Amino acid sequence: MRRRLRLALGLATALLLAAITVPSQAATISIAVPSGPVALPLLVAVEQRLFQAEGLDVVRIPCNSGKACLAALRSGAAELAASAEFAVAMTAAQTPAVTVLASIGESTAQIKLIASRRAGVRESRDMAGKRIATVAGTSAEYFLDRWLTYQGIDPDRVKLGFAEPGALGDLVQQGKAAAAVVWEPEAARIEERLGADAVRLPSAHVYTQHFCIVAQARAVERDRPRFEKVLRALLRAQRFIAESPNEAQAILAANLKVSAAVAQRLMAEQDYRLALHTSLPATMLSQIRWQLGQDGKATEPVPSMQQLIDARPLQSLAPGSVTLTR
Repeated sequence: MRRRLRLALGLATALLLAAITVPSQAATISIAVPSGPVALPLLVAVEQRLFQAEGLDVVRIPCNSGKACLAALRSGAAELAASAEFAVAMTAAQTPAVTVLASIGESTAQIKLIASRRAGVRESRDMAGKRIATVAGTSAEYFLDRWLTYQGIDPDRVKLGFAEPGALGDLVQQGKAAAAVVWEPEAARIEERLGADAVRLPSAHVYTQHFCIVAQARAVERDRPRFEKVLRALLRAQRFIAESPNEAQAILAANLKVSAAVAQRLMAEQDYRLALHTSLPATMLSQIRWQLGQDGKATEPVPSMQQLIDARPLQSLAPGSVTLTR
């Protein structure tokens, strides 16, 4: 009897110790994340403790652009980065090699052109000959070139000014630029600052941005299950956004420090779905060719897009979300 009691007590103690030590066994992973509606699945996964449910302790590293987030990834300051596909395409030849694990959202309205009426802008054609401020070497600059071409405006007929995202509004407000081209929520902030002077010009759907989760390729090879946990948490976040849009909207508004109305509009402009579609490598290939043309190297070979995307983790979790062709 005493022996059975000792065994029972020993088992209970072991179970208690196991329960106490579970949290310390959570794997820590750092993610560099820019501010914006594109990052909502990540914000939801953090706020709703979906990463913890997968046994992950996530450290968020804030950055002001996807380009900066990728720099943090390559330097080793972060193990994952959230970024538009453009930044990945533009750094394809850099080392260490990085790979896209999934797109967590797509949008044709993430980047906007906000102009000033005082600068003589009422409609798109008025931008010819004007000075436009944007962020150099980012998807905003690429969008602007595509937008000008679509509008029939020779990109050489505008003057470009470059600044950090948070400084673009100052340039427009001070009359140093007729317009700013930047992503949300910075575009909404510039529009709010300009008030009645602001003109939001139609984007014309010239560019669909894919917002991606990116990792170092060698890290994925070394510990793929850990990255699959990240994707599982993001799939849960995707369901939460679809099933509880009001709660998701509140999370976005609180994180971006915008009104509920602005958060609602920004959410409506995004398609929050974890995926790897054929449009992703096609877009990246187009961007690399565009940059080579800008650099006067249009005849140079381009890297294989398959080297920049690893579909295996998402394929194992949600095969229907992967439509890439080999």
